[in-house]
Amino acid sequence: MPDHHDVIVVGVGSMGAAACYHLAKRGARVLGIDSQSIPNTNSSYNGNTRVIRLTYQEHPDYVPLLRNAYQLWEEIQQETGAKLLHKTGVLYMGFPDGEAISGVKLASETHNLPYSTLTHGELAKQFPQFTLPVGMVGALEPDGGYLLSELAVVTYAQAAQRLGAKLLRNEPLIEWAIDGNSVTVRTAKGFHTAAKLILCAGAWSGSLLRLPDVPLIVTRQVLGWVQPIRPDFFQQGDFPVWNIDPNGDGDMSGIYYGFPMSNDPAEGN
Repeated sequence: MPDHHDVIVVGVGSMGAAACYHLAKRGARVLGIDSQSIPNTNSSYNGNTRVIRLTYQEHPDYVPLLRNAYQLWEEIQQETGAKLLHKTGVLYMGFPDGEAISGVKLASETHNLPYSTLTHGELAKQFPQFTLPVGMVGALEPDGGYLLSELAVVTYAQAAQRLGAKLLRNEPLIEWAIDGNSVTVRTAKGFHTAAKLILCAGAWSGSLLRLPDVPLIVTRQVLGWVQPIRPDFFQQGDFPVWNIDPNGDGDMSGIYYGFPMSNDPAEGN
């Protein structure tokens, strides 16, 4: 008979590792299963760093979730001693009626978040690293920054194991089934049962979720590394995470963002 758990978490990435940790912290018997190593280069968190923002430009409704997330990041840092969250500020640039600038303004004013506005001239003076089209303005959020995404997964996974969670690596999920009040999962190496199942499989979730009316479309997010002529202009501590919304500048579209330079190899330089 397979070992029975309170919860099985499939996919031990950003969400799955955190779920394993918080469930184990509550006293649950947790089994985490990942089809690959933890961490791995095929994951959506691969690439060392990810932006974190409090003034969420997409919609003000995200802000309460972000406030809670910031608190949880502080808690895991205090409990493990790992430095995961780096507050550099986030500089938004775009046209006044564009999604970035108007969205930051709406989220900040809705939730009374601190932010400052910059005219085109102020942007050029304070951040000469950028050459922007006439008419673009800026908004600076002081509490934004970046997370060390791969280190965060490792930190949560190790913390979960210290609390008693069991993690299985390189064990792909083949299928799962509900039987009364229990769920059984079959992997490439055997069977496991639990009272609850949480799916955090990221790009592999489509076939596992069994939601034919909600198709999952996986897109590639392209990352790039550049070496500026004046690296001293882009160093962490003097230069923020940045976000440019070019919509309105000819046929430009999309959102472009980047990070300050760091001498720490764990941050991808």
